[in-house]
Amino acid sequence: MSTRARRAATKAPIVIESDTESEQEDSDPDGIFSSPDQPKKAKRAAKRPRAAGSDDSDFDESKVAELKHPVKRKAAAKSTETPVKKPKAEPKPKAVRKPREPKAPKAPKVPKEPKAPKVPKAPKATTGVKRSRKKVDTASEQPIEENAVAEIKSEEKTEDAPMSFDTSLESLPEEPVKTESVPSQFVPEPVKPDPIKHEIPDEVDSRPKYKKRISMTVREQWDDFELLAEMQNIDRRTARTIIKLFEEENTIPFICRYRKELIGDMSPDDLRDVKLAYNQILSIKSKADTIIKNLEKEEKLTEDIKQDLLCAKSLDELDHMYAPFKPANKGSLADRAKALGLDSFAEGILIGSMPTIDLPELVQPEVEGLETVEKIEEGIKHLMAHNFSKNTAVLEEIRRLITKYDIVLSSSQITRKPAAKEKEESNNNRNSKGISGMKRIPKKVDEHKFEHYFSFTCCTKYLRPHQIMALNRGENQKVLSIKLQFKDNVKGDLYWFLKKEYLQEGTASRKRTELFEASFDEAFTKKLVPLMSRTVRSDLTKRAEKASVEVFANNLKQLLLTAPVKGEKILGIDPGFNNGCKLALISECGDLLDTATIYPHIGGDRSKVAPGILANMMRKHSCALIALGNGTACRETESMLSYMMEEGILDKRFVRYSIVPEQGASIYSCSEVAKKEFPKMDVNLISAVSIARRLQDPLCEYVKIEPKHLGVGMYQHDVNEKSLSETLDEVVMECVSFVGVDINTASVSLLSHVSGLTAKRAEHIVSHRTKNGLFRSREQLLKVKFIGDKTFTQCAGFIRIEPLTAGIRDYNLLDSTWVHPESYTLAESIITRAGLSNKDIGRMDFILGIRDFAYRTPNSALPGMFNQTIERIECVLSALQRELLRDYRADINKPPMFKKGLTSMADLAEGTVLTGAVNNVTDFGAFVDIGVENNGLIHRSKMNGMRVNIGDQVEVTVLSVDVSKGRLGLKLEKILK
Repeated sequence: MSTRARRAATKAPIVIESDTESEQEDSDPDGIFSSPDQPKKAKRAAKRPRAAGSDDSDFDESKVAELKHPVKRKAAAKSTETPVKKPKAEPKPKAVRKPREPKAPKAPKVPKEPKAPKVPKAPKATTGVKRSRKKVDTASEQPIEENAVAEIKSEEKTEDAPMSFDTSLESLPEEPVKTESVPSQFVPEPVKPDPIKHEIPDEVDSRPKYKKRISMTVREQWDDFELLAEMQNIDRRTARTIIKLFEEENTIPFICRYRKELIGDMSPDDLRDVKLAYNQILSIKSKADTIIKNLEKEEKLTEDIKQDLLCAKSLDELDHMYAPFKPANKGSLADRAKALGLDSFAEGILIGSMPTIDLPELVQPEVEGLETVEKIEEGIKHLMAHNFSKNTAVLEEIRRLITKYDIVLSSSQITRKPAAKEKEESNNNRNSKGISGMKRIPKKVDEHKFEHYFSFTCCTKYLRPHQIMALNRGENQKVLSIKLQFKDNVKGDLYWFLKKEYLQEGTASRKRTELFEASFDEAFTKKLVPLMSRTVRSDLTKRAEKASVEVFANNLKQLLLTAPVKGEKILGIDPGFNNGCKLALISECGDLLDTATIYPHIGGDRSKVAPGILANMMRKHSCALIALGNGTACRETESMLSYMMEEGILDKRFVRYSIVPEQGASIYSCSEVAKKEFPKMDVNLISAVSIARRLQDPLCEYVKIEPKHLGVGMYQHDVNEKSLSETLDEVVMECVSFVGVDINTASVSLLSHVSGLTAKRAEHIVSHRTKNGLFRSREQLLKVKFIGDKTFTQCAGFIRIEPLTAGIRDYNLLDSTWVHPESYTLAESIITRAGLSNKDIGRMDFILGIRDFAYRTPNSALPGMFNQTIERIECVLSALQRELLRDYRADINKPPMFKKGLTSMADLAEGTVLTGAVNNVTDFGAFVDIGVENNGLIHRSKMNGMRVNIGDQVEVTVLSVDVSKGRLGLKLEKILK
């Protein structure tokens, strides 16, 4: 049955009457199955008068006809209007048959009629002469074919149709004669196209490619703001605005204080996270461009691959996509099979383009790897498993399954034999070299630190960040062995996913299914399970590193914002045993007054005279405050100070001391900044100066040290250094900008951390101050080299002009406030509306007047009153309500941190109540210095619902004491005010 007949037969006829004659007519409405001897038109005509004159007058035949052929029935309805027009109904079906003529191009010579006049197409043949010869040679055979065609057409067409075919066929033999008369016109040209149109490349390229299959998943290319909004869960409009602000080089402190209306009152911490995410997006784009350039050079880039690379949303996804194009290890099983030429065969099995799978045909006994069918199957399975693991759709499915099912992580202690342990230590000693090629002894790993994880099992979704970091460190130090356990459902879901990806298309066969299942088993065990493990571990590490950076940033902010001790002379002590305790006494402004070195802990005469040297120095300079570093020999030195107070050597009514963290002091003492400041001073004494200044003004001193050396983080040495440094630099800039700096007294180190300034610009500011005198207004900053309008906009709001240091009387008091110079006009308008004067800025009556004005005026009326946004007006009102030149860091005047006489853990007992100071806060608790050798830990479960910060003085209860391991468990009772 032909296609036309099959289509017509599938149209179910609607039976109007039960007569057999009508059934035959309705079952073949187009007359397809009618014989040539029986005219079709007569049947159609006989049907209509009978239906019109039958008793079923209420039956609407037109509706039935519309269900079959709506176009035909419209013509038939007109023919049934009068019985006279019955014979005219015969030619009308031609309108129905005419569109069917091109649908059945059985006669190959029907399209020759339009080809005759198109003589220019002759050059497309191999030669014009050959084409004319073929037509002349076959001219005698054409009449026979034409007669056969005419007979076939006469059976299906009316008598008029074959006549038109006969006339067209008669004219065909005359065409070659005409072409022979002008063969010379086509002889030089015909050779051009046909040699290019060979069919061999078409057969090779017709097979669907595996890489193109991967891109069948619909993916959309993203914009920066779209991906940022998705990653940070913010509005797209806000994301677009934030990106624009970052592109214009606006800093986080400037945006959070003076551009609040554009970011939706986002906090600095949230904006810092957004900036880190934006930097990650830029890294993704940069890496994608690099991969695309590399693939273009290697001529491996296609539009599908390029689109997939541009749609990737993470660096891991880009690495997974680029992995198939990297040079594989020559010793890999998949690479060996590919070298044998099995890659195209394996790909054909995957995509189902092979009608039959005949592996014996590939057997070559003389070639290694192709000797038997079994070895060929192994090679094909290696290649198919390799393709499974490199499919980007598999990576997306793995990520989906990771979030769907619970994954259990288990760790155990690595047990090594003594012989293997000694061999490993000898290898470490042999490979590790110190300065000048000398061997150094590797640091011994304390395995007891990881005893909690010797038999540890937990679901990955419940792991805490500190646990992840501890597990990673234990694994890196070869103390722990970590394994992941996946549910059986993961394998089943991956199997059905890959089966849907590959086996739904192409030729199905039992051999193809067997090879697919065997390849999947191998891929799951050797490829997919390690891939899932790496993906899970990578996600866990990223989550833990992010939490560690956040903990470090919060602790650093609290440390930098520790209250200063201004207006007092301070004695700094860097404690030590054999090298002695270094003393440095500074003035109220931080200038060095006196230095000394005492040896109170080595015995002999030096130890006896040490208290007297210290007391004489304090009396000489009228100093009553001591800053003691918390390093080596801190507790012994503290015991000496307590003894001096008890014996009256120091007047305990006036003299007090404070324990100061000294992390990074030794690093600062050897830095270039310290050498420039103290070119002729001993390095050991510089650390004592730093300790004293940390108590006097922590912010000004800590900015001289790299934040990562301050020791207030959680596993900071295991975190990505670049990410940590960027975050900590942003925190330092935020703290410096929050406090503000006096441009006439600030050092280069402090100025370099002001929003918008760099170390080079800070040096130019100090140089300009030295040559031209003190700054008297903020506008004078524009006269400094490398300070333009853009830089001035970023830094002006965070720089103050203090009249006492500048030695001036007449100046704009707004230069001493938080009001930005761009809002001076707005501030003056507010002051005028409130009925106040600029000369009273900072006084209590002025502050009360601004508060009263802000309270009386509704917020809805402020934008219309001053023609500014409500956020900008509220920023100015807040700045005008602050006391002039006041340092808003908390005051350090707190109760003593330690009880006198308590210097050893052996003196502690369970249930003892102590006071101490918090010196580090982590994800799992807080460390408290209570005056003994080691810090005590308040676990997060022992906080009693309270939250502590660095520097808080707390009252704690001792829960456990382990002197051998140096562990001290505490419980928080209250935070001392």
